[in-house]
Amino acid sequence: MFKKTKDQLSMMSKYGYKLTESWNISTAINFSTQIQPGYTYKVDSLGKESIDQRISDFFSPAYILPTIGIGYQNKILSAVLSPVANKITIVLDDSLSSVGAFGVEPGKNIRNELGIDFTGKLTLELMENITFDTFINLFANYKTTQFIDVNWTTNLIFKVNKFFSASFGTHLIYDNDILIEQADGRNIQAVQFKHVLDIGLMVKF
Repeated sequence: MFKKTKDQLSMMSKYGYKLTESWNISTAINFSTQIQPGYTYKVDSLGKESIDQRISDFFSPAYILPTIGIGYQNKILSAVLSPVANKITIVLDDSLSSVGAFGVEPGKNIRNELGIDFTGKLTLELMENITFDTFINLFANYKTTQFIDVNWTTNLIFKVNKFFSASFGTHLIYDNDILIEQADGRNIQAVQFKHVLDIGLMVKF
């Protein structure tokens, strides 16, 4: 059985006003969703795996995040702190919204959260043809600032030659509003984590 390992559609638009060489004021809007449905899987008594249930789909969820903040940038580091941010969660699938998936109220399709957002990216060239980069996004709803949504990726990229590259990456997600099903059947808040080894073909146009 084939399973998708990553399915993400994301777009960002940003406008900034430079204060100094490194500091700026900016406004941005981020959008992300997936294209194909996501499923949980079950194994029968013979060890055969099959689809259990659908847990996500296109625009279920989708996230829109408009922000206004102050940013810093140099050759290896960029960071933006946005005290004005509105995280919009969209769940258009009625079967998922009816059970309150992804933090929306049961039966609702949209949830708005006013809060504070932080985004940081670091890129280091460790040695020739080896690059490390990490990206982190933190968001806290002003109503529940003790809970912080985390989206953190890291990648170690090896450039083999002008055509081939390899990378090892990790991705950590935590959202207090999303319940993760455990092996014992319970649905609880939990950290989601994955690591992926990629071999890629690079083509420049």
